[in-house]
Amino acid sequence: MVGNELQFIAAPDVEAPADNDGDNDYQVTVTASDGAGRTTDQDLTVTVTPVNDNDPVFTSAAAASIDE
Repeated sequence: MVGNELQFIAAPDVEAPADNDGDNDYQVTVTASDGAGRTTDQDLTVTVTPVNDNDPVFTSAAAASIDE
């Protein structure tokens, strides 16, 4: 945790999962403390999905003609 954000130590690679079963689902347990010795846990699953990092594809003609 960094502040109130859950962060990976190293950015995960969706094409080469590093979780135990290789399905890009990472199980974590977050523990919160109130500073007076009381804590609570929350189990979370973080799913890593691919980012659309492809170049855009244009399918229209390179030139257009418009009647005035």
